[in-house]
Amino acid sequence: MAKLLGVEICEDVAVTQQSGRLSLLNIFFDTAAATYPARVDRLMVISNWLNTRATGLNIRVIIMDPAGEPLAEADAQIPPTGALIYTHQANFTGLVLPRAGQYHIRIYDDVALAQEIPLLAHELSVPDSKSEGV
Repeated sequence: MAKLLGVEICEDVAVTQQSGRLSLLNIFFDTAAATYPARVDRLMVISNWLNTRATGLNIRVIIMDPAGEPLAEADAQIPPTGALIYTHQANFTGLVLPRAGQYHIRIYDDVALAQEIPLLAHELSVPDSKSEGV
């Protein structure tokens, strides 16, 4: 059995050399840009799994756009390690969000959807320089 224990979205991670533990940097639930399409330089999806399988894990992370179409995905086949808790890092570098709206991050164990979390992309309102008297 594999059970998803938790998911976080962040910009980066730092790994402690002695323990191998992760420190999550810049955890976020939404993003914003003045114009779209907008580039997200780094987006990491960190998932923690309870794994009691002898066969390992097959993890897939898919980012869905507001229309429900796949935008990006990351797959990992994790061999049996004997570890009870496994942390997976899906790294999306240079991800381009085509428009503002609600995106969804789907995390799968094999083919079963383990969790879906929203990621809201806001469009920033930029003041018109003419109306500011500049």
